Formats: sequence, structure tokens, C-alpha cells
Amino acid sequence: MSFLSVFGDPKLLSAIIATITTVLINLIFKVSQEKKILKNKLALEYKSEQQKKIKNALAKYKVQILESGEFLNHRLINISRNYKTANHYVNGVYPSLENTFFISNVYRVLRLLSGIKLLEKELIFIDTTMADTGDLNFIKWIKVLRQVLQDSDLYNNIEIDYTNKGEKINRDDLESMSFVLIKDNDIISFSDFKEIAAADLNKYISLCEFFDGISFDENRFRWDRLKCFHLLLISFLNTFGYDFQKVSESEMEEVASTVNSFEVIQNLYKMLIPYKLLEENECKLVLGKVRRKFPEG
Repeated sequence: MSFLSVFGDPKLLSAIIATITTVLINLIFKVSQEKKILKNKLALEYKSEQQKKIKNALAKYKVQILESGEFLNHRLINISRNYKTANHYVNGVYPSLENTFFISNVYRVLRLLSGIKLLEKELIFIDTTMADTGDLNFIKWIKVLRQVLQDSDLYNNIEIDYTNKGEKINRDDLESMSFVLIKDNDIISFSDFKEIAAADLNKYISLCEFFDGISFDENRFRWDRLKCFHLLLISFLNTFGYDFQKVSESEMEEVASTVNSFEVIQNLYKMLIPYKLLEENECKLVLGKVRRKFPEG
């Protein structure tokens, strides 16, 4: 059969066209599948690589952050129990280095903020959206702990007298003070901090104003901001901390009982919604104890 005779045989021509079409379709499908497999492989390799980097960063700073949170929790419980004493009343005289209780309050918050900042610097060039659930929640929690100290929305629908210094910490001030204790990519000791405290006062003075005379009895809302921070810190420690760092239920009840403003707690709930942390077990447990104080909510 000659080549030209093929075109004169419709059946044969159709068969040849069908065969060629099938071969082309199979080839295109094969190439498409290979591209899809390669794309999935590259995506999995990328995700695995990013997760490894995230875990390495957390391994570097997680223990330090938890330890700072533990020490700060002990101090905040102390303040809750002894707010009527004069230990943290310095009447605007900062940094009040002779008042160890007051300046160590400041140091413990700065230490936690500095640990968080060091971790955030480590994570800045890593795709944290690839983190596994546990690591992603840790990253969310450290962001929330910073946010609750400066978020204006915590006072939504509440009349605040901002002529009173220390009602909240401005975002820029919070960022600045997060670097006060960092030296050579590490956190300086309390004794080293006292040596630079006066010179660097302007970087963290709003934190001094926040703690100066803070009290359950005052007609202000900074106490409730501190309680919100403490409640979240407890949730954080009880989620990620070692057994000896976890806060007992009786201590949770004690902290929850010293919340004054239900409106602030409502705003705290709203603040947490975007982070999807309200359904976390420890968060539900801690905030549930506050809700029982305000059954009308």
C-alpha cells in the first residue's frame, strides 16, 4: 500500500488519526502528571525545609521564653496578692533602682519581650505559614502576649482617661523596649540591666508608668490589662511549659477573681478571634474561670 493510497481509504485514515491522537493525549497526560508530581514533591520539600528551620529557631529560644514567662508569672501572682503594699509605688521616680521589687517587675517583662523579639528575628526570613499546628500555635501565642500590652481595642467602648500615664503601652514603645536587654544576640542579666537602666530609661519608661502604683482598687483599667496579659501568660505556660512551670487551677481561680472589668474581658475575646486560640484547651479553661465571675456575660 502506497503512502498516497492511505488518504484514499477513509477507514484507514481515521484509524491512523485516532492512533496519533491517542498517543498525543497519553503523552500530554504523562507530561502533565509528571509536572504535577514534581510540583507536589517540590512543595513537600519546601514545607519540610521550612518546618525544620522553624523547629530549629524554636529550639534555640523556646526554653528561654518559657523560663522568662515562669518567672514573670510568679511575680504577677505576687502583685495580685500584695497590691496594697508600697513595693511598686514609686510616684514617678524612675528607674527607682533602690526599689528592687519595682525595677525587677520591669526587668521580668523586658526579659520576656526580649526573648520573643530574638525568636521573631530568627523567624523573619522563614515561611511560618508552613509550621505544624503546635509550632504555629506557639508563634501565635507570643504575638498575642505582646499585643495585649499595647492593643487599643482592649479598651473599646470604655471611657479611658489618657491623662493618667501607663494605661497602655504604645506599639512603638513596646518595640523599642524589646531590644533594651539584647546584647550580642543574648539577654543581659538583671545586674547588667541595672547598670544601663538610667541611661536607657526613655526606651522603657512607659512600662515603668504602667507598673507604678498599679492596683485592684484604683479607678482605672490598666489593672485589667495586666490581668488579661496574666491570663494569657498562664494559658501559654500551661500549653507549652514543663510540668513545674504550669499554673495550678487554684492559682487560675485566684487570678480570675481579681479581674474588675467585664468589658475589657469581652474585648480580649474579640482580640483573640483572629488568632483562633479561643478553642485551645488551656485558653478555654482559664477564660472560663473569668466568665464564671461574670455570669451575665
